[in-house]
Amino acid sequence: GRLDKGFYWKLHYRDRRQQGFDSLKLRLNEVLRLAVASDSEDASVATFLSGGTDSSTITGMLAESQREPVDSYSIGFSSEEFDEMHYARVASRQYGTTAHEYYLTPDDILEAIPVITGSYDEPFGNDSAVPTYFCAKLAASDGYRVMLAGDGGDEIFGGNERYAKQMVFEHYHRIPAF
Repeated sequence: GRLDKGFYWKLHYRDRRQQGFDSLKLRLNEVLRLAVASDSEDASVATFLSGGTDSSTITGMLAESQREPVDSYSIGFSSEEFDEMHYARVASRQYGTTAHEYYLTPDDILEAIPVITGSYDEPFGNDSAVPTYFCAKLAASDGYRVMLAGDGGDEIFGGNERYAKQMVFEHYHRIPAF
C-alpha cells in the first residue's frame, strides 16, 4: 500500500583499531602479497592494468614475485575523458612489465555486446564489461588463462573521482524536502 525509497542496505563501519597505522599497513601489504602469490603459483598469469590504484598495486606485487617480466594488458579509449592509458604506461614502466595495449573502437563495442549479454544470467549495467572482455580476449590469444585485476580497489583505497562526486549527491539527498 505504500512506496519506500532509499538504500536497502548500508554498511556501518565500526573502526575499533587495536593496532597502529604502521602495523595495519604492514598487515595489509602482507595479505595482498599472499593473495597475489596464491593466485599465481599454479599458472602462467598476466594482469589487467588500467592504471588505477588497484590494478597497479596488483601488477606491482605480481612483478615483485616473478623472475620474468609480467605481461600486462591495458585497454584505451579515444575519448581523453575516459582514457587512462597514460597511467597504465606509468605503472608498466615502474614495474617493468611487457605491456600490451589495445584501443577500443565503436565496432569492438558492437561486437562485444551480444557476447557479453549472452554470458550474464541477470541484468548487468557496468560499462567496464566491454574493456574487461577485450582485455581477457587479448590475453587469451597470447595463451593466458588466468589474469589478476584489482576490481574494487580504487573504491576502497582512495578511489575514482566519481565516488567523491557521489558523496556530494548523497549529502544533497539528506536535505529535507520542501
